[in-house]
Amino acid sequence: MSTNSQKNIIRIATATFVVIMLSAVCIYMIFHFGKVINAFSSLLKIIAPIIYGFIIAYILIPVCAFFENNVFKAKTRKPKTAKRLRVVSIAITLILFFLAIAGFFRLVIPELYKSFTIIIKSFPTYERNVETWLTETKDKLPENIKMNFDYSASEIMDEIYNFLTENILPSFTVWMDNIKSGVFGVVKFVLNLVIGIIVSVYLMANRELMIGQCKKTIYGLFKKETANNTINNIRYINKTFQNFFVGKLADSLCIGLITFIVMTVFQFDYAALISVIIGITNIIPVFGPFIGAIPSALLIFMVDPVECFYFVIFVIILQQFDGNILGPKILGSSTGLSGFWVIFAITLFGGCFGIVGMLVGVPIFAVFFTGFKAFINSRLLNKNLTTDTMNYRSVSMIDDDNNFIMIPKEEVKDLKGKSTKKSKSLNPFNNLFNKDSENENSETGDNNDENKN
Repeated sequence: MSTNSQKNIIRIATATFVVIMLSAVCIYMIFHFGKVINAFSSLLKIIAPIIYGFIIAYILIPVCAFFENNVFKAKTRKPKTAKRLRVVSIAITLILFFLAIAGFFRLVIPELYKSFTIIIKSFPTYERNVETWLTETKDKLPENIKMNFDYSASEIMDEIYNFLTENILPSFTVWMDNIKSGVFGVVKFVLNLVIGIIVSVYLMANRELMIGQCKKTIYGLFKKETANNTINNIRYINKTFQNFFVGKLADSLCIGLITFIVMTVFQFDYAALISVIIGITNIIPVFGPFIGAIPSALLIFMVDPVECFYFVIFVIILQQFDGNILGPKILGSSTGLSGFWVIFAITLFGGCFGIVGMLVGVPIFAVFFTGFKAFINSRLLNKNLTTDTMNYRSVSMIDDDNNFIMIPKEEVKDLKGKSTKKSKSLNPFNNLFNKDSENENSETGDNNDENKN
């Protein structure tokens, strides 16, 4: 038996063994899905500190790199000086990180607690305000409409109260009970977070070494072309996620600050609480502004319905400013998705994974969309076809010579397709929408006649 035959037999046997093992694993996972989920959850709990460390490092590395490269110019210094400057940059980054967390708990949390306390104490007053507004509004309505306007403030407030007591309060009670009975869990979370911060420091200090080790592993496992494509894809994924999340956080921070400033200047109620709600929910694309604006408007409506009207106008103006001016300036085309695909990604991932899915759905879908687009483009190029989508909009067919036969104008206008004019054939690589030579036009006319016959 020749050497090549032996190698082929070994390859076939190996492939068969791998397929059988993978099939057995899939069957086991299907029939023991609960055990698999429990094992996966246990594994996540074990490596939770490492995950926290990677997340913290991923967020803080751009800040650390900014101080290291732009402020201290570490790349132009000697190696020993550069190492010292990296340590200083990491220290400054961590100090800013801790100050941001401390500032949030020192400034925002007390204001939120104060707002919730006022809401609970002032609930009867809000009911009287809504009752007065409804009565005044009802008196101004025509008689034919006034007869159907039989809602009272007590009914509206009862609905709100029932919603709070039946939906929000039980969840809040369960959450508080878990906190009271889960002291060990809180301590464990804090411990994991501390370990995660230590891991993040190591990752920030040795990020080039870690990246080099990962690239070395990829080149050792795969062929050069596959390894190059893998590294380029990882680089694109990192750029997509970083641009999206950093830009979205900066955008949401600006929106929250603008909301707080405007509400403070015009003396709206619950400025701190509503600013936090608007800023946090703005992280979610498309639907986030509505998710934050609706409960905020209802909260202000209970205080003063007229003030709620002005608040809604302000939110509309703010979202127009964010969507047309601020957002494009900060985010740009960070994902490369159109509005339709953004809504599709949020709906899909939000339905599968909830709020977390709505947050990460857009960049994840952008990566898959770009990969699928690159695959289709490579297939088209292998067939010597253009990759420009606009060139396919009015194509009737593509002949054996890769000439695009366009739909006649009369067929585009008339759904019955009673066209007598001949379409023109254009080469996709020679200015698809410009006229070619007379010989090419005549050949296209012949092709069109054959298609009609």
